[in-house]
Amino acid sequence: MSTTNGAGTLPPIQIEWTARQGDARRATLTSLATPRLWARTVGIAAVFATIFAAVCIATGSGWSLGLLIGVSVFLVCSVAWIGAALIAAYFQNRRMLAPGAKWGAGADDEFLRVDSPASTVLLRRDSIRSVTPVGGQLVMLKASPKTVRLLPAALFAQPVWTLESR
Repeated sequence: MSTTNGAGTLPPIQIEWTARQGDARRATLTSLATPRLWARTVGIAAVFATIFAAVCIATGSGWSLGLLIGVSVFLVCSVAWIGAALIAAYFQNRRMLAPGAKWGAGADDEFLRVDSPASTVLLRRDSIRSVTPVGGQLVMLKASPKTVRLLPAALFAQPVWTLESR
């Protein structure tokens, strides 16, 4: 009997999946479809652009130059942030979704179990706020703390995809 996070016994593995060539690249591109990445990117870039534009205007450079610099900073920050996020996601996905990497999933009435090459994760069913299929991945949003997990869609049956948001 294995005990993890006070869950008692782990739910049995019901589905096994083996990563194939190209899964890491597809998972990385799927991360572009997560709204959270775009919200953070726009927010951070807008803050930097506003600061740069305000400093330019306050130092007497004029509204037109301040606006031009603000827009330029916004675009550069956006591209840099998205590029950094893609690079970080790719290196993580390359390790976790290397060809031949074994994944498994199982569930019982209370918990959802996901075995990855790095660890076994137990998620309480009532802590899952929404599940959205994006490409070959499932974007799983947990209620608290608000975290997002990208999991291979092949690990789950179709009904899991249609969980309604709570």
